[in-house]
Parts: sequence; C-alpha cells; structure tokens
Amino acid sequence: MAETKKKKPGFWGKVGNIAKGTAKDALKIITRTDGIGDGPGQVSKKTIQERKKKREQGKMPYQKAVAKRKAAKEAANNPKKKRSTAASRMRAKNVAIHGEKAISGLEAKNKDFQKMKKGGLSKADFIKKYPNSNLAKKSRR
Repeated sequence: MAETKKKKPGFWGKVGNIAKGTAKDALKIITRTDGIGDGPGQVSKKTIQERKKKREQGKMPYQKAVAKRKAAKEAANNPKKKRSTAASRMRAKNVAIHGEKAISGLEAKNKDFQKMKKGGLSKADFIKKYPNSNLAKKSRR
C-alpha cells in the first residue's frame, strides 16, 4: 500500500486550534510571515509597501483619530461656529416654514408666560399683551 502524506492545516485551521496550543504557538501562527523574513514577527515587503501607501493617503486608524482630535480642537477654538443641536435644527425648520417674525414672537410669548408663572408678570398684563393666547381665550369664557 502506498503511504499518503497528511495535509498540514492552512493558516485558518491553525488559528482555530490556538486553544489547544500554548500562547507562544498562537503568537507564531498569528505573526507568521509571507515567506520573507526570518520568522515570527517579521513583516513582508508587500505589507510594508501597503502600509506606506495607507500612511500617505491618511487611512491609517491612528491618523483618523489624530485628525478627529485636531478638528475638535479647531472647533473649540473657533467660537464663530455654533454647535448644532436638535432644538436649533427644529427652530431653523420652523423659521423656514412660518418665518422669523412668528417664531420669535412665540419665543417671546413663552418667556413672558414663564415669567408670569413665577410671579414676575400678572395674568392681566399677560392677557393684555397676548389677547389671542389660550390663557386669554379661557379668561373670556
């Protein structure tokens, strides 16, 4: 009978069996080379070239993080840019629909209403100032 050689498992087969081996074996498997270099931990020339290209294009993960930090610093140092919140976006939509005059009028009415609730403005004064408000309508009944 002819002897058959056992096939050695490929890379993923070895990685799947890491639990059976030691940590050193796992490290050797994970850091294996593509035929260039002396042993584990050596990086192939192809990988080095790919990393250089990514670095030049700014696609390395740490470069993205650095760019984010720089953008955040610039935004903090630049007071001209206002931070967009959900409320400010909603206000902008309402201004586009109803106009600035109507929205600013409602904001003023709300400020006066809050002042009235805290005792800074009487109900009668509020009703005189805003005769079409719900409070004024209820008082007329």
